[in-house]
Amino acid sequence: MIINESNNDAAKSRISDKLPEVNIGYEQFTGEIFDAGELDAMTKHLIGLGVALFANNENSTHYYLQAVRDLGGTDLQIMETAAISSAASGNIRFQSGMSIPGWSPISPSY
Repeated sequence: MIINESNNDAAKSRISDKLPEVNIGYEQFTGEIFDAGELDAMTKHLIGLGVALFANNENSTHYYLQAVRDLGGTDLQIMETAAISSAASGNIRFQSGMSIPGWSPISPSY
């Protein structure tokens, strides 16, 4: 699916028009949390990319991918982030499968 950025811009405009205080607060919040601190800005955006991929959130994936690119992120950094996200996602599914009531991988009851 291709992200329609004009729809995103229109949605942002509606929020800003209808809820300006919320929009200002959100912009301040995100501005602060993505500033360099104990983690540099690139690392923070790579984390955001991994979470967006994990959540299958296409709009956020696009945003963070562009932010990482703008900060000088490499293809390898992006691929490693995607691999970590995939491992975390698979791990949750694996752990969920291992905790099905009445089933144990060590001594199956089936």
